[in-house]
Amino acid sequence: VDETVLSEEDKEHFKTQGYVILKNAIPTKYVNAARKNVNWQIGNDGNVDVKKFPVPLRCNIFNHSPILWSALNILLGPGNVPLWQDMWDKDAVGFQLPIRFPNPPYNGEFRPDAYQRLYQRPGPRSWHVDNPKEKCPFNILVGVALSDQLEDGSGCTYVYPGKHTSEELKEYKEKCIGTDREFFENSENKPDMGEAVPVLLGMGDVVLAHASLPHSASANVSGDVRYQIFFRVKHAKFGEVKKDWMEDPMKCFVV
Repeated sequence: VDETVLSEEDKEHFKTQGYVILKNAIPTKYVNAARKNVNWQIGNDGNVDVKKFPVPLRCNIFNHSPILWSALNILLGPGNVPLWQDMWDKDAVGFQLPIRFPNPPYNGEFRPDAYQRLYQRPGPRSWHVDNPKEKCPFNILVGVALSDQLEDGSGCTYVYPGKHTSEELKEYKEKCIGTDREFFENSENKPDMGEAVPVLLGMGDVVLAHASLPHSASANVSGDVRYQIFFRVKHAKFGEVKKDWMEDPMKCFVV
């Protein structure tokens, strides 16, 4: 573990804002291999199936990217980050491959103002958290950029900084236990999480977000496909610390 991967400022940003960005965290050879797999699927099948993204490639990206591996061990503590193949049962949804194609052109016309008219930032109630019915079944959401997402409108993820420790969010999640996801995301009682900010990443960059940090997808009005993968990371002793984790969102972290 390289302790220099995260500065004190980075650790404080994760603690207070709920996320941190790692620049050039994934080796180019793994980024290219991942893009090749996705493009092969699109060319052959016309769509992308997460089951066709090879498990060995997932393991290489997660286990053998030194910057990512070091950062996770700094946040959760050395020895508390399982290898990817040991973290989830084979049927668990720990890996996601959300490719976002560009929005369709405005009626097929060229409109100089189309970007401004079509693109809107996520609003204060556009957020979601993953798997809300279980409160928090993991600790860190890892977003790996397989393409540049360097400006608004590129299909980048948005986050609501500092809201991972919101009492409003905690109370709302507890109220929604046992309901379906549609209720959680569309309820009129959904609390206002304030202004969302874009997570701007270059190809090979990574965002580490607290599992309770509200976040949102956004439209892709660029001319390029947004390539991204997500890993959901849980503490090696998650079963033992889960109760404390639900009461104190920062309980599992050592920053």
